[in-house]
Amino acid sequence: MISFPIYLLVPIIAVFTKFDQFKFNVEMRLEDEGYEEPSQDLVDATVQKRLETEYIGAIEGQPRHVVLDGKSTVRWCLLF
Repeated sequence: MISFPIYLLVPIIAVFTKFDQFKFNVEMRLEDEGYEEPSQDLVDATVQKRLETEYIGAIEGQPRHVVLDGKSTVRWCLLF
């Protein structure tokens, strides 16, 4: 009997925990880079950019993902 390799497409769901700590770290880094008190808009934009480029972008394709803060609540979820 001849056997062939079977390839299965398995969905990937990325779960990012401790999002509040990640956001805090980004804010501290911005302060270290010379921003006295970075605005919430700047912090949020920087967090979103880093999340997309350094974490989600490192996973092949566009995986579904969930972001959790320290209270274990869903902050936002991208599913499509």
